Amino acid sequence: MTADSANLTFVYDTRQGRQDWHPGLCRTFDVDMEHLPEVVDAAAVVGGLTRAAANRMGLAEGTPVVGGGGDVTLTAIGAACTA
Repeated sequence: MTADSANLTFVYDTRQGRQDWHPGLCRTFDVDMEHLPEVVDAAAVVGGLTRAAANRMGLAEGTPVVGGGGDVTLTAIGAACTA
């Protein structure tokens, strides 16, 4: 999960210096914080493709998998809307 997707959950604190799951909001919405994923940077390498996944996609086992981003964020980048 990346921050651009986490903020859509309404339990992620987007304030500067506090970017993380918000305990108070999680309590309010009865969300068990143990069930929430780690939030990583979009370019963070989070692992590699397993053999099974690589075979299904025709890629090499171990191909790096990165955090990525949400569809709207990546669509904007793809459209060169970066300024």
